[in-house]
Amino acid sequence: MHVKACVRNPKLITMKKPIFVLLLMAGLIVPTLVSAQLIVFKGSSSDAYVGEDRSWRIAWKTILVVDYATGNFGRIDYTTFHNVKHYATATYTNAHLVQVTGPNGKPYTAVTRIPSDCDRAEFPNREGLYFQGQNATLTIVPGEGGITVSFPKTISSGGRGFFYSNVTGQPVISQGALLGMFSLSDSQARAQAGDTLNGAMAGYIAYVESQGYSQ
Repeated sequence: MHVKACVRNPKLITMKKPIFVLLLMAGLIVPTLVSAQLIVFKGSSSDAYVGEDRSWRIAWKTILVVDYATGNFGRIDYTTFHNVKHYATATYTNAHLVQVTGPNGKPYTAVTRIPSDCDRAEFPNREGLYFQGQNATLTIVPGEGGITVSFPKTISSGGRGFFYSNVTGQPVISQGALLGMFSLSDSQARAQAGDTLNGAMAGYIAYVESQGYSQ
C-alpha cells in the first residue's frame, strides 16, 4: 500500500512581496462567471527588505476587490521605483470569510487562506490570514431595495518572511504591511455595471496601464 506524502518546495522564489504575500500568489486564477457583490478598497502597502549587504523599502498604491459572496479577491499593487513604473496583480480563489467575535461582542471579519490537506495535517486548526478588520455596515447598492453588507470599512495586514534571492541566492528578510479603506464610489460603480470579479480586475488593470505602469 502506497501512502501519498505532502511534498514541499525546498526553495522559495523571490518576488516583490514578503513571504506572507508569496502565499497569496499561490492562489489559482479562474474565471468568475456570474456577477458578484464586490467591495472595493483603496490604500497603500509597503515592503521592507534586509539582505545582500543592503536594506531597501518599496511603497505601493493598492487596489483590492473582494467578492463578498465567495471570499475570492483580487489585488493590484503599483509603484514607481528607481524611475520605473511597475505593477503586480493576482486573483485569489483559495480564500474565505470568517466571522470573529471581539471584545464586547464587536464583530470582525478575517479573510483567510483555505488550507490544503497537507496544511491541515501539518498545522491543524490553523489558517493563513490575508487581511482583517472590524465590521461596519457598507452600502454596495444604494436606495430602496439596495444591498448592504457587514464587512470591515478598514482592512489591514502585516507579516514577516524569509527567502533566498533568485538573482544572488543570498538570504533575505522581509516585512510587509497593507492598509485599505472602503471605496463607496468604486463599489457602487462596480455594482451598477454588474461587474464580475474578473471584469472589475480587468478594468483596474487597464486604468493602471493607462497611467504608464507595466507588469
